[in-house]
Amino acid sequence: MASGVNTTLVDVFLALQISGAAAFALTVLSACIFRGTKRHPIWFSFCISWIHFGFSYSFLLFAGQQYRSSPSRIPCTIQTALIYSAPFLVMGTCLGLVIHSPQKKTYRTIINTILVLPWIMWIAIFVGVLVFALSHEQQVALSKNGTYCVIGDYSIPKMTSISTTIASTTIIAVESFIALLLYRNRAIVNILSQSLTMAIRILIFTILGFGAIAVGLIFTITRTRGIQFDIIIAVLPPAAALIFGTQMDLLRGCVFWRQHQPIAPDQTLLTLTTVESLASHVEDTPAMLDVHGKPPSLAAPTVPRPWLPSAPSFLHF
Repeated sequence: MASGVNTTLVDVFLALQISGAAAFALTVLSACIFRGTKRHPIWFSFCISWIHFGFSYSFLLFAGQQYRSSPSRIPCTIQTALIYSAPFLVMGTCLGLVIHSPQKKTYRTIINTILVLPWIMWIAIFVGVLVFALSHEQQVALSKNGTYCVIGDYSIPKMTSISTTIASTTIIAVESFIALLLYRNRAIVNILSQSLTMAIRILIFTILGFGAIAVGLIFTITRTRGIQFDIIIAVLPPAAALIFGTQMDLLRGCVFWRQHQPIAPDQTLLTLTTVESLASHVEDTPAMLDVHGKPPSLAAPTVPRPWLPSAPSFLHF
């Protein structure tokens, strides 16, 4: 590795990336094997994109080229294509997770589009960057920080940074709009009062979104940066894994997997344990009689649950 590179910080960078990918892999595995922990395919796509993100930034380590001053051309070229396409994949799956509404009447074509489009975009960008890197070998090299391979042509990194900033801003805007709708209908009060952990997850997710916007802006307006900004990028995978890997039904699955007991669904109303909306579940519930045996229409009026079926993204926390 070149002189002046802080190998300790490089180790921290790689440890964060690998731990985030491993945590998401464990989360996906848990959701697959534990009974009662149903997740929508869009949720799985989101988690797998983060596994790919962590693998992309640590690819040089797995190729045995991380600590060489001049890594081999082919592994370094492949990593450049991976790291410049990975943000598009993650932002695409994250945006799909936010805008998708898990209701029974959702058109299958829309679901398939949300599922497939980020991966098609990733393939296109990966192939495009790979072709450019192979035809401009002199511009591909290990970054000055020693963390991953980059392309010297500023246009490609800048395009990635601008796109990441726009996507992160869109995600935060959609989340804010949904939160505003919930607040106006007093549903956000009910949501956060039912689960402190839910409020913490949403808060962390929001902080990560603003962090992605800030990093994207810095990478857009600067050509070179210190390794501390690479560390900030590496914090994103484990932080996101903490949000989506600590849902109660997954944790209960880890505790009771030896006892072969059915896992109770998360009672916070917000964990995505079914592909149907909660509103649809309420509509399908049969009418109950009151204590005097009278139908509900003759009993005291009940206060409707302050829930908006059009607020999809909070279902995934």
